[in-house]
Amino acid sequence: KVREKMQEGNWSFAKAVSEDIMCEPELGVVDMTAFVKVLEDIDFSGWAIVEQDMYPAPFEKPFPIAKRTREYLTRIGVD
Repeated sequence: KVREKMQEGNWSFAKAVSEDIMCEPELGVVDMTAFVKVLEDIDFSGWAIVEQDMYPAPFEKPFPIAKRTREYLTRIGVD
């Protein structure tokens, strides 16, 4: 829903982030399971960074999200 509002309103990046356009990987539009499969198929063994832009973010908000994200990535096969 936020993405639809962003597209309809032609929001700036800053406005979109302030409206929580960024979400946890499990809730986003990218098929993360398929993405992990591609990484396996090409024998990728490097580092990857997962980030979720949040601004402003209350002090207590990022850690629980990072924890859930790590648990999700582990479930889908990211070591």
